[in-house]
Amino acid sequence: MRLPRVREHVLDAKDWGWKLVDNTLEPVQTLLPPAPEKLLNTIFCNCKKGCSAKCGCKKVGLFCSLACIHCQGRSCSNVESPTLEDSYDTYEESLLGQFTCEIEEEEEEHEEEREDDEEEEQEEEREDEEEETVILENYESEE
Repeated sequence: MRLPRVREHVLDAKDWGWKLVDNTLEPVQTLLPPAPEKLLNTIFCNCKKGCSAKCGCKKVGLFCSLACIHCQGRSCSNVESPTLEDSYDTYEESLLGQFTCEIEEEEEEHEEEREDDEEEEQEEEREDEEEETVILENYESEE
């Protein structure tokens, strides 16, 4: 097995998620769940014409939520009536809201990086053109 090298230094595999068992490197397995329990237990429906008796959420005794593809827990008859607790819960605090916000932030960051890269490229092109112009002018003046 090759170990990663950084500037000719061998990295210690134990610092990168591996453990030594019987003189063999094995990956360290996590005891953490793959996602928050609330997310793992999220069921969502794909109802296209209202959430009737065939609704996947309704069948298992759950209310529709933001994760539901068409109704998004808003435009159907299988919606939980608001409680005092819900009034404290904002869109940004919901799992879907957090995920959406994170994606939007990442997209904005990438867009800013792309714009910065384009500006740098344009600046470099301008500098190259100016340099070529100076070289051409110098060449013409020598003749």
